[in-house]
Amino acid sequence: MFTKFILPIIFGVGFLQAIILSILLFLESKTKPFFMALLFMALGVLIGSELLDLTGIYLGDGWSTLFMGLDLTYGPLVWLLILSFSNKNRGIRSTDIWHFAPFLLVLIWLNSSMATNIFTALPSGNMSNELATFVLLKLLLIAFYLAMLHKKLIQSKHVRVPERVFMAYIIWSFTLVFLVSYGVFFMMYFGFSVWIDSDYLACILVTFLVYLLTFLILRNPDIFFQKRPFGPKYSNSNLKEEDSYLLQIQLNKLLNEQQVFLNPDLTLSGLADNLNVSTNILSQVVNEGMERKFNDLINEYRVEYMKGKLLDPSENHKKILALAFESGFQSKASFNRIFKKITGMTPIQFRELNRSHPTE
Repeated sequence: MFTKFILPIIFGVGFLQAIILSILLFLESKTKPFFMALLFMALGVLIGSELLDLTGIYLGDGWSTLFMGLDLTYGPLVWLLILSFSNKNRGIRSTDIWHFAPFLLVLIWLNSSMATNIFTALPSGNMSNELATFVLLKLLLIAFYLAMLHKKLIQSKHVRVPERVFMAYIIWSFTLVFLVSYGVFFMMYFGFSVWIDSDYLACILVTFLVYLLTFLILRNPDIFFQKRPFGPKYSNSNLKEEDSYLLQIQLNKLLNEQQVFLNPDLTLSGLADNLNVSTNILSQVVNEGMERKFNDLINEYRVEYMKGKLLDPSENHKKILALAFESGFQSKASFNRIFKKITGMTPIQFRELNRSHPTE
């Protein structure tokens, strides 16, 4: 009953979610949503293949080889997605295609005469040595990407809390899917009795991963979907994309090198005067180009500066409120609220945590 009735419903809902979200994300035309869309598309194809298998529909050997090698795309897709989180200015690069070279090579190999035995069915649920070797190579490649992903997660303390939480969820979820599904696969290979086929188990985990990612995106849509005002706020603007990009560079230079955010009286119009542009143009650059509100952008810089103060032993003699004022904040209440919103903890908790773990 589980395989005949319940699994098709679980897979069907997951397939529809993955495909619909991938289409919506493709429409965003941004780097981060683009890689998330590709990931949803790849997950949807995997779920769809198992759904067809459950219903007894066979599309042919060509599709079977595609499904067999599909999990080689997950590591690269998650890796490129995480890179877009950690580097806001990273666009889609021509060199990104090299991450998918193993997948393309595997497709060629699976459709050649060298891989004939990989499709040979053995009794008692065992697999051929050729198939086990193929899976072991996939395992090593996926493990390599997972190691890089966990390292990147540790290095991404500068990323905003909602995005860092999303990064952690997706990396640890893929790690769990990887360990469980491949663990069951090799249990089957070495003759252990398991209650479910490893392919079905992997697809169940992937389906619930789609459910989880959908929930996280719905909870924090700003991560992938640009906020759209009720009216065409910048419809009359003549700002070109290349000019917006140059202004972003100048703005980042002003914030990083001259640290204008330390001025507690800093305003959008004052910053626009420094850049010799109108307030509306700078507002458009910040809102559309950097996907931020002006106050949020300035507060993020102030919090990062404040974090440096809290970690500096030479500043230990100063009170936290004094450091907050030096970082550009104007009041204790707004500082505490903003700091906790961005870091997920109070300034005191942040200082004590990093005293306990000075090497992190």
